This record gives sequence, C-alpha cells and structure tokens, in this order.
Amino acid sequence: MRFVANAALLVLALGCGSHSPPPATPDEIVEPPGTESAPAEAPVASEASAGTSADAEAIRDALPAILTLVINDPELDQYLKLSEADRFPLKMAGELPESIELVKGNEPVQIVPVPDSKQAPVLVITKIEVDASAATVGYRYDVEGIRGTAYLKKAPYGWELSSSRIVEHRAR
Repeated sequence: MRFVANAALLVLALGCGSHSPPPATPDEIVEPPGTESAPAEAPVASEASAGTSADAEAIRDALPAILTLVINDPELDQYLKLSEADRFPLKMAGELPESIELVKGNEPVQIVPVPDSKQAPVLVITKIEVDASAATVGYRYDVEGIRGTAYLKKAPYGWELSSSRIVEHRAR
C-alpha cells in the first residue's frame, strides 16, 4: 500500500511542474521571413578579408611546431628506428610546405619526394588539418608497415600533442 501511495505522489509531483512542449524537430522549426539562418557549411563572413589571410598565415606558421610534436611522439619513435642503417637523419615526404625546416635527433629532417618503394624509410605525411585550436596529422611509414594519426590542440602556451594512434598495416 505504501508503494502505491509513493508512486501516486511521484506521478502527481511530476505532473504538477510547469509543462513545456517537447522540443521541435528540425522539420517543425519555422523562422519568420528574413531571419533564416545560413546553412552550416556556408562560410561566415569576417569583418575584414585580411582576417582570413592572417588566419592562414598563423596556421602556416604553426606547422613547424605541430610537425615537430608529431615526429617527436614517443609512440612513433619506436617505429622510426633511427639507429638503424639508412634511417638517420629522418626523411619525410608528402603534404609538406616546401620551405619547412624540422629537426629530429639534432639533425635537420630531409624533405624528399614520396618514394615508389615501400621499403624506403620515409615518413610520408598524408593529411594535415589545422584550425585555430586543433590539428590532425595523418602519416604512414611503409618500411615498418604503419599508419598513424596525431591529434594536437592549441594550449595557452602553444601546441601540444593530445593523442596519437598508430596501426600496423602490413599487406599479406
């Protein structure tokens, strides 16, 4: 009997609160004429077009710091095996700016063309996505049969590697 009374009180308490209609689905939302919002993928106009080029320049300037964090990732180091013959200094290829200067193991990184052979010890950058607060860098290192992705975020003091994932990807 006590259970029934408590259940009735609960139903009564929940029913007495202010009633708000369920949230509208996107199909039910109707905006007054002239207040339609722009589609999500439409670019937002900035106050000055120079802001866009300044953002692009800031991103370009951040690439050395971002890629330095990627090549110094301890998870990647175990695959680079820079102490083996023909692996040092590190060689990189792929989606890299022409004038980028990186250092690994106190030696400048060599920027080379993408190799034809899967046996060439070249770290190939396959993707770089950077915005004002985050970056994603994809890469492959065919000689070790790995594919990896590094995720970075912009902290108050500079860029930091937040996580990385490396997958062994050997063809059989």
